[in-house]
Amino acid sequence: MRRAERLFQIVQLIRGRRLSTARFLAERLQGHPKVKALRYPGLPEDPAHRNARKYLASGGPILTLDLGDLERASRFLEAIRLLKAANLGDARTLLVHPWTTTHSRLKEEARLQAGVPPGLVRVSVGLEDPLDLLALFEEALEAV
Repeated sequence: MRRAERLFQIVQLIRGRRLSTARFLAERLQGHPKVKALRYPGLPEDPAHRNARKYLASGGPILTLDLGDLERASRFLEAIRLLKAANLGDARTLLVHPWTTTHSRLKEEARLQAGVPPGLVRVSVGLEDPLDLLALFEEALEAV
């Protein structure tokens, strides 16, 4: 087997792991009493589900949690034992708070129009064990 073929297989394994873990987390966190809204295009009830099936063939490795307001999002981010970063797509699960990072220079009205409420947390799922990640999320949600 050529090196390029082996690398392609490795990339496919990584991609599959990230996608299945993202769906697992979305299914488990959906309806959590401390999560005001969860967006994950891989779930049939998500408004982007139809397009995700058409263009992605999955829900992707990113989900968002709306925890209601800035204070609740801040408490969650302080409590969770995962890396917070403004970039996404690492092998590790990364969290970003768009209100205070990527969209912070926009006026409040523009952030809201862009679909970025103060309680939004964006999650780029990595390669960690799904049950370990779920435990970290549930623990941090207790602080909210």
